[in-house]
Amino acid sequence: MTFFENIIDFIFVKDKTILQDVFLSSLSIPLVWTFFNFLLRWWKQSRPLSLILKGYKDSETEVLVFLSQLSSADKDFVKNQDQQYIIEYPHPLPTNKKNLTIAPRHNIDPVWSEADGLCVADVFNILGRIKKIKNIKIASLIKDWDRRENPIFTIGFNPKTDDLIKESRPIYFKLNANQSLSVEGLKDDITAYTPNDGGIIQKTFIKDTKTPVIILAGLGTTGTEVAGSLFNKKAKELGKLYGDRSFCLAYKADISKGRNYFNIQSIFPSISFLNILCYPITYLRWKKFIK
Repeated sequence: MTFFENIIDFIFVKDKTILQDVFLSSLSIPLVWTFFNFLLRWWKQSRPLSLILKGYKDSETEVLVFLSQLSSADKDFVKNQDQQYIIEYPHPLPTNKKNLTIAPRHNIDPVWSEADGLCVADVFNILGRIKKIKNIKIASLIKDWDRRENPIFTIGFNPKTDDLIKESRPIYFKLNANQSLSVEGLKDDITAYTPNDGGIIQKTFIKDTKTPVIILAGLGTTGTEVAGSLFNKKAKELGKLYGDRSFCLAYKADISKGRNYFNIQSIFPSISFLNILCYPITYLRWKKFIK
């Protein structure tokens, strides 16, 4: 058979089964690839971390982070119009190795507490773990007060946290007048009598919407630091237990042991049977805390 005859045989296939195989392959490969991509997207969206942070991941959606924004005031809590601050840092002298000096700062309000800042760092860290790296805003308590259409983190018991407690459902805890926490399913209140501290991690939603709110709040500064650290460490497991549902985790802390120490007291509500079935080991590890 000549070269040209081979070319003609290749182009004009006489065996119908070959044509059928080619036709079916041309259809099946794209279908399989599309189905594989669909499964991959579904799996990524269904991973525990993505579920617990559902609503926060969209790159075009702005996530709001509220925290206490502080201004300088006088002894009667009247805001100073010319705020003044100092930064202390080491300046060793020949006769005093522990000597400190200062650097002045003027009119830099608002400022944050260190505890809130550390908690915010944990929030940015966990958002980064789901590839949310843009459109994250430290919200203004004044300019952004009425915004309720965006997913929210709120740090500590700042005024916006109090507002969101009223505007969200469900809420599984109550901040009492004596600055203790009553938590659903937990017999004893959590208090902050020195050296004790404590707090809650509550996921909830703005009333009558699917807009998620995550509250990370301690009774004291250490408690708030622990809230961010604890959520960062346990978010994946919490996602296995609750998926995209609401929950409240209560914990105790100790100001003498720092932000990496916590004693989980309870988690509420109960876990669905499907989540228990999917993650039995995680469920058994948390069972003693579930109320």
